[in-house]
Amino acid sequence: MKLVTYCSLCGEKSLHIIEKDGEKMLQCLYCGYASSDSLLEGVETDVLEKAGGLAQKYKKVVQNRTWIPGVMTLPEGMIYLIEENDQPKWAFAVMVSIPEEEQSKYPDGEGGYHTKRYDTDNQTVFSKFYECIEFLNQARQILDNAKQIQS
Repeated sequence: MKLVTYCSLCGEKSLHIIEKDGEKMLQCLYCGYASSDSLLEGVETDVLEKAGGLAQKYKKVVQNRTWIPGVMTLPEGMIYLIEENDQPKWAFAVMVSIPEEEQSKYPDGEGGYHTKRYDTDNQTVFSKFYECIEFLNQARQILDNAKQIQS
């Protein structure tokens, strides 16, 4: 089941709720915050520990549910929370190919090597999560237009 409704954090109708195997996962495409049934008050999990320092620092609790800054991984790149001058910001890191001579620096844990990575060294920074989404949508439109011209 997938549902789009209003986010209890930002009030925008951009909260995506996906239910899988009886557990709800929530992701707002406007404010960037995410939650799940494992982040309900009284549920013992290690989700916050695994999420790391910034997720814990910027977590929000609303209506007995903990919300943490989400990470969105896409074929084109990744959107994630960073901190600049003690302020939360959102970054987009494009997916890039790893030159063959550098792939040995990126083991995949299965005996091989990754051929692509997120270029976090050259990230684009935004004040708001939805600005990352808009940026990505504009880039997709430009690429689609370029493909149509080439056809």
